[in-house]
Amino acid sequence: MFKQKIILILLLLTSLYGVWWLLAPVKIIGVHHGMAHNYILVKNFPITDQKKISWWKKNNQEIKRKYKIPTPNPSNKFTIVIWDIGSGYKEMPETDQNSDLLCFADIKKKNCVEKPGLLMKIYRLPYQSKIFYEMNDGSLYDQPAETSETRHIK
Repeated sequence: MFKQKIILILLLLTSLYGVWWLLAPVKIIGVHHGMAHNYILVKNFPITDQKKISWWKKNNQEIKRKYKIPTPNPSNKFTIVIWDIGSGYKEMPETDQNSDLLCFADIKKKNCVEKPGLLMKIYRLPYQSKIFYEMNDGSLYDQPAETSETRHIK
């Protein structure tokens, strides 16, 4: 009887943690401007493709206002890459140590994150109005115009 209560309590706590984790809001930890890309580092990014795209559509105007991205080039092209911050920023090690890091030149110390954290890429090709959403698993969606629906294409 005692073991059953312990198991039930553990299941309840695990379920509550899972619900909390799924409902936690996305938090932008950092934004970096690169030569060809803009990077957004986040915590608690949605799991499903549709939720990721919905988050972007809901928040892109605020992100544009606050962080000045995307900044299309003269041909109207832009790329935004959203990364999971993981365990946070790391210092670039003295030696490679088999690390796979993405580092940002716009901050001095602890300016790198681990690369496996890619979540989503949002981009527009030169001289087009169509926006593409590429997920970390290779799925690809397009949105022919800003006001149109998103389509799964790959």
